[in-house]
Amino acid sequence: MMRGLDQRTGELFWYVNSEARVRCDHSLNAIHTTVHDALAALGGKFAPFYVRI
Repeated sequence: MMRGLDQRTGELFWYVNSEARVRCDHSLNAIHTTVHDALAALGGKFAPFYVRI
């Protein structure tokens, strides 16, 4: 314990749900859907880079 106790209060970070902050008719939603679908399709190619637990 050379550096003291690890006491995190969470005051340093502010977590925001982006889906609650972006209007449903905003163009970011279309981009989000496109990126989500593309990454889902590439999931098999990314699998070897993840550690299996």
